[in-house]
Parts: sequence; C-alpha cells; structure tokens
Amino acid sequence: MNHWTREVAAGTSVACSYSRQPLTDILQTPGVLSVISFTQEAALGDDPRHIECGVPMLGQPPVHEVWYATGEVHSGYRGACSWSCSDDTLFVARCIDEAGDGRSQCELVDEAYTELLDAMGAQGFSNIVRVWNYLPEINAGTGDDECYRHFCIGRERALDRFGYQGATFPSASALGHTGQRTIVYLMASRGAVTHIENPKQVSAYDYPVEYGPASPSFARATLNECQASYSQLYVSGTASIVGHQSRYAGDLQGQLRTTFSNLEALLGRSAETAGVSSLQMGLLKIYVRRESDLDEIQQAVKHQYPGIPAVYLRADICRRELLVEIDGLSEVLEALPMSTTLHPAMHE
Repeated sequence: MNHWTREVAAGTSVACSYSRQPLTDILQTPGVLSVISFTQEAALGDDPRHIECGVPMLGQPPVHEVWYATGEVHSGYRGACSWSCSDDTLFVARCIDEAGDGRSQCELVDEAYTELLDAMGAQGFSNIVRVWNYLPEINAGTGDDECYRHFCIGRERALDRFGYQGATFPSASALGHTGQRTIVYLMASRGAVTHIENPKQVSAYDYPVEYGPASPSFARATLNECQASYSQLYVSGTASIVGHQSRYAGDLQGQLRTTFSNLEALLGRSAETAGVSSLQMGLLKIYVRRESDLDEIQQAVKHQYPGIPAVYLRADICRRELLVEIDGLSEVLEALPMSTTLHPAMHE
C-alpha cells in the first residue's frame, strides 16, 4: 500500500488522508487537526487531537487517518471530552467506560452525547457534519435488549434534547469491536451542511418499530460546504439494505453488489443536490465482519473503485446478518450554493 499524503489545497478548509508515518511525526506536522488510529483499544490519546477508535486493521501495514486544516489549530479538553479545531472545522471526542459504572448503557450514551454537544457549542459550532460511533459487542443481547438498540435510545434522547430530529440528523457510522469502551467522535463545521437520503432506502430515522424502540438517528450522507466553490460529501456507513430490509443474508457477493448499488444511488442523489454532473468516492473505509472474507471483499472493492485509497477494518456491523459496510468521503468541486441545515435554535 502506498503512503498517502495530502496537503490542504488552496480554497479548501479541511482535508483527509491515510498515512503510514509514525504518530509522533504526524502530530508534529503543522495543520494536523485530528488523527484516528485503528487499534484494538478504544481510547483518547494523550494529545487531544488523537483518537483510537477500537477497530483494528486487516491485511495492511498500520495507517492513521489524518485530518488537516488550514490556519491555526487549537486543542484541549472540556470535562471528559477532547477537542481540536481550526477556524471553521471542529472535532470532539468522548470515551465511555461502562465497566463498574452501574448505570445503563442508555444513560451513559445520553450523557456522552450531551457532553459532546455541549463541547461543540462551547467552541461556537452548531452544524454537525459527521459522527463516528464504535461500540463494544454491538450485537450482544436479543430483541430490544441488543446493545445497539440501547445505544440508539441514548443517542436519540441527547440529540432530541438539543433540537436535532429527522432531517437534521447528521451522517454517521456505528460499528462494533471486542474492547470494553465506546468511542464517539464528531466533526462540526461553520459552513453550511445539507443532509441527504438514499432514494433506494428508507431514512434510518423512519425505520419501523421492529428495529427497536428508537430508530437510528443519522442521515445517509452530508454535504459540507467548505468554501463557495468547494464542498465535501461525507457518506454514512452503507450496507446491503434496500428499503429498510437487509438483503442477501449469508451471501457476501450479493451484499457487495447491493452495497455498491446503494453507494452509487447515494452519490447520484448527492450530485443532484450539489449541482454537479456526477460524484465519485475519494476515500474509503471498509468494515469486515468475518476476517475470512477479506480477500473476496478487497477484490470486489478494488474492481469497483480502482485506485481509491481504502482501509479494511475488522468490525461487527449493526445488524447481525450484514457482513460488510462501507463509508467514505467524496470531494465536490464547483458546487452550487447549498441551503443551510442548522441547529434549530439558529433559526430563532
């Protein structure tokens, strides 16, 4: 695998790349806004810009996901949250350690999201672009006692308290790992954001009650207007779901075909929203449930997206029957101005 590096281009406020440089060297590089490491441990690093997400890499030398920003970067802590920001982009992270706490997962997730949103507001940001959630044993439990369903309840409670509902939910991913702690981190922007749904799927926040007492609180993608002529599309975790139903249980190739089809439909809808003729993925993250499927998944992804930088991670998907999930980033050049989706209080 190549060592991918990326400078923030003129007219751009934030950029992302994968790097094989040592972590200490990356953190000493000017303009580094946030660094995500793919390791078995879910934790916040000693530097507030560093996050270990808890899902390990598969079949590749270790890399870091590095976010760069123009201008000066500031960072620090607010309570249990770490944060780092440039003039127009913010990362906030929170670790949840459930061991010995005594409170329910719903309560702990509600508290963590509340602190994340409080920290975001304290830095003067109100537009959530993207959220990443990495949970221990996401599929543990049955029915409404499943870990992921409890997580969704706590997340929804906090977001609702801050005025986020339905079409104002940001893009997101939620994956499982074998560690003991949950990591949640979000990206916020001062620029306009537009949340987008997939024409082939029911909006996650409108799922029927069979998927739990609280529907997943996320959009399928989010456009972040970084500059007047430059935007970025943040694609949520996408899998083999059509409408609201999982497709091709136990059939990896069928799931891959459906996932690719969903991504293409989402890119098409996003291109229409951005006012451009087409969009293509520019950075990929592939979550693999069964390590034995890695080679088959890699071959399919490389065929579908030749030359696109990608990392492959061992993670559990939010539905037991799903074997693979893909998210990523796409750049939108010369986009038309977008309507702003703000925290509701900003409209008052």
